This record gives sequence, C-alpha cells and structure tokens, in this order.
Amino acid sequence: MCGESRGNPGESTYSFCVRNSDGNLIHAEAQRIGRATSMEAKVRAILSALKFCKNNSITNVIVETGSLSITKMIRKEWKVP
Repeated sequence: MCGESRGNPGESTYSFCVRNSDGNLIHAEAQRIGRATSMEAKVRAILSALKFCKNNSITNVIVETGSLSITKMIRKEWKVP
C-alpha cells in the first residue's frame, strides 16, 4: 500500500494490491484523491484495500505497509495527528 502527496498537503494519490496466499495478484488499484496529506493518502490506501477485501469476502488479511508512522498508529503506539 502506498499513499503520496505532492506538497503535503497537496495533490495526492494512493495505491494498493491484494494477493492470495500463493502471492498471485488478485486486484490492484490506484486513485487520485485530490488535496490531502501523505498520511491521509496512506490511510485511504489501507481503508480502500480493507473495503475491497470485505466486499469480495476475502478473509485472513495481512496488511503490509512501509510506513512506520501508520504501523504505530494502527498499533496505538502513536496518537493520530
């Protein structure tokens, strides 16, 4: 999952992919979301991926992100800004 912002805040995008347990690609998506911070874009990527999984009855989901700040917020180790 990825979320980027040009200007922070600025024009932003997010992307994610979903793979099965064999590592095969099931779905990939990228969206422009307008003005947002990079943190907002990263969160939108995770939420969109989880919604896709729910809508397609995909269970036992593992979320991977390269963002330490998002990981710490999800684990409630950092406060949401």
